[in-house]
Amino acid sequence: MPEANYLLSVSWGYIKFKRMLNRELTHLSEMSRSGNQVSEFISNTFLVSGDFDHLGFLHLFAFLERKKKNR
Repeated sequence: MPEANYLLSVSWGYIKFKRMLNRELTHLSEMSRSGNQVSEFISNTFLVSGDFDHLGFLHLFAFLERKKKNR
C-alpha cells in the first residue's frame, strides 16, 4: 500500500511543519511590535481557513530555512 505510506508521510510532515511554524511565529511575535505584525501577516497570507495553501507552504518553508541559515 504505497498510497497509505505516502499519506502518513505527508501527514507527519504537515504536523511537524505546523509545530515549527507555530514556534517560529510565537518567537517572532514576542520579539517586537513589528515582529508581531510580521507574524500576523504570515499567518494571514499563508494560512487559509486553518489549512495550508500548498504553494504558500513551500514559499514559507523556504523563507524560514533561509532565515535559519542567516542566524
